Amino acid sequence: MKHFLPGLVLIITTNTHALYWQNNYGVDLEVGTDDNYFLTSTNETDTNFSRLSLFIGADGSTETSNISFLARVNGHNYSDKSIDDSLTSEVFLAMSNRGERLDSGLDISYTNESTFESQLLDTGVRVDGRTKTWRVAPDLSYRLTERNTLSMGLSFQDVSYNTTSLIDYQDNAVLLSWSYGLNETSDISANVAYSRYEPDTVNAVSTDTASIFLGYEIRPTEATTYGFGFGYSDVDGPAGTQSGSVYSVDINHQRDELNSFTLNASQIYEPDSLGSVRLVNRLGLGWAHAFTEKLQGLLPVDYVHDDFRDYYAIQPGLGYRMTE
Repeated sequence: MKHFLPGLVLIITTNTHALYWQNNYGVDLEVGTDDNYFLTSTNETDTNFSRLSLFIGADGSTETSNISFLARVNGHNYSDKSIDDSLTSEVFLAMSNRGERLDSGLDISYTNESTFESQLLDTGVRVDGRTKTWRVAPDLSYRLTERNTLSMGLSFQDVSYNTTSLIDYQDNAVLLSWSYGLNETSDISANVAYSRYEPDTVNAVSTDTASIFLGYEIRPTEATTYGFGFGYSDVDGPAGTQSGSVYSVDINHQRDELNSFTLNASQIYEPDSLGSVRLVNRLGLGWAHAFTEKLQGLLPVDYVHDDFRDYYAIQPGLGYRMTE
């Protein structure tokens, strides 16, 4: 993190407002059983697992600025000896500044985690490796009026693998958007995006994706929010040109003080580790229930479909707040 230190010092010392700092740290522990953790047509592996996460963070704020930092280390342990234990490290830095009309922000993240080739390629060969991901995303937004806002965002991402045969790549994007507040409870938006996906291979051919997206959000009550988006994407890559519709649906409902529900569905084009861009469909349902003031239960259900395979996940869990 030495590369980020000068930037932090510069921001803090040149700010004319006093920074209010709040530090946080903690431990997450998860234990469970994974049925068919490693699955092929001829082999399956069931295992008990435990995941220990240590994290530390800091948040600094003034009337107009925010700085957030988070570092996390996750250790994964498996009872089946054929599955290697793994260690994941993550670092996040976010900065934002609010002006009378102009707002700006910058997000920087780095992740170093284990990657199993068999999980992504269905080869039946288990090769343990590492995945390193850098992401830098600056953004600007300008309020033309109280209801009209123009925004621009950039994203630079670099993903590299070792040990496995997966393909390193860079994925860079630019997003221009306009939002308009119809009234106090509803908004409309329009987005235009362009991205370039470049696999790191000999004689690599990049994939260009252009999209237009229209969105509508309504909050009929304080407890319910509906978000809908529809658009069109054109993908030009090594396999030729493909195009199609994309969409997203997000529903959040706080039924009462004890129960809340979420529904998320989307169809978008995404880059993958095989050197191409594919159409991915996602569907997620979630239920959270507060048994007591400190004990909460979670039940997320997720489904993902792409050109090669289907994923299903049901992960019930419990959370207990020891103190405020």
